[in-house]
Amino acid sequence: MAAKRRPERDKAFEIWRDSNKMTPLKDIAERLGVAETLIRKWKCQDKWDKKTNGNVGAHDVGLKVGAYHYSYALTPDDAIKEANNCRETIDSADVLLELPVFFDMEDADGYKQRNGFSFEVEETTSICKSFIDNLGLDCGVYASYSWLTDKIDWQSLCCMECTMGKYRRY
Repeated sequence: MAAKRRPERDKAFEIWRDSNKMTPLKDIAERLGVAETLIRKWKCQDKWDKKTNGNVGAHDVGLKVGAYHYSYALTPDDAIKEANNCRETIDSADVLLELPVFFDMEDADGYKQRNGFSFEVEETTSICKSFIDNLGLDCGVYASYSWLTDKIDWQSLCCMECTMGKYRRY
């Protein structure tokens, strides 16, 4: 006879799901008085990630859904590969997107600079265009004002959205 399912197992999933996957597993374990390894085992066996694939409840509360892609592309060919991977991920998530997919070409983590990227307007624009042209979905570019004015020829990227992030230092 199979062992009876522990009530903590379902409660652990509920805590994790209701926190939008933000509660660390060790905290869930502590709260329920069970071993962290047990929580990890349940998460794997019960496929928590698969159960919560997509946007947790966004459509249920009337929110429109879009997507965001931070790019590590150094060439237009890299951007095409990223577009294909991004599309596969979106398709496998089976989530309706009413808003565009925003492509972020900036270099917040310094990866492009460390890898010898030129930051020439023609190169960054070409990478943006390659991603947009190959994604096959409504798409836009997300960038700061300085990137949109100094590093991307956004006006040559017809038929797409541009969203500008404006940052303040306090």
